[in-house]
Amino acid sequence: MHRDGNANSNRSGGSASARPAAHGDSDYESRIAEVWKQLLGLPAQSAISIDDNFFEVGGTSLLATILLKRINAAFERDLPIATVFEHATVRTQAGVLRGETPLVTEAAEDRFTEPFATNDSSASKTASNSVAIIGMTGRFPGADSVEEFWKNLCEGVESITFLDRSQLEPSEQRIAEQNENYIAARPLLNNPDMFDAEFFGVYPKEAAQMDPQHRILLECAWEVLERAGYDPAHTRESVGVFAGCSMNTYFMRN
Repeated sequence: MHRDGNANSNRSGGSASARPAAHGDSDYESRIAEVWKQLLGLPAQSAISIDDNFFEVGGTSLLATILLKRINAAFERDLPIATVFEHATVRTQAGVLRGETPLVTEAAEDRFTEPFATNDSSASKTASNSVAIIGMTGRFPGADSVEEFWKNLCEGVESITFLDRSQLEPSEQRIAEQNENYIAARPLLNNPDMFDAEFFGVYPKEAAQMDPQHRILLECAWEVLERAGYDPAHTRESVGVFAGCSMNTYFMRN
């Protein structure tokens, strides 16, 4: 965000990080800064440093996708979504647009493709930002895998567990007593207490204090690597595990 330019008044020229993009910088930086301000809802007169991190001045992963769309439209480019995450400042984004800064994804592809290059002159390396999903897993109410979850959907299986009101926690019992229409039901996951702390290098006491969803996430991350046939200790290429979960009501209530 805005930084006081007087902070560096005693230094000749000042620092680049304290210089607003709207003053004295190239057209690329100025135009990108305007896109940032419009997207983040900042006043037109506000100054954004060309070295401010997008995610530290109000940006989110959702806004990052919108930012990239607007930058691509403004500069008539087709940059991949990873660009915003790899280059999160006005300076580096301008560098990518000018061709001064290579995309990390392209550099990584070159690094991992070169050892497998052949002498065949017809063989050519084509940069690609494609992602291949080669393994998937999940934990769902009534299903310990994606396959089981899909089977339940196809067969119309009810995966919500209905409880007797006596099984509710004390706080919920009071709510149930005040509402005759209260339905004692929950989407429960199987075996949340079967975490192998030693395998994951977690102290038993720490494992007991961890959010159960955190423990399950670690289990799923390892399981999906096994399903994909990747051993993290012997894999040279970059392998990503993308994870997501529903609203964390456990965290809100505990």
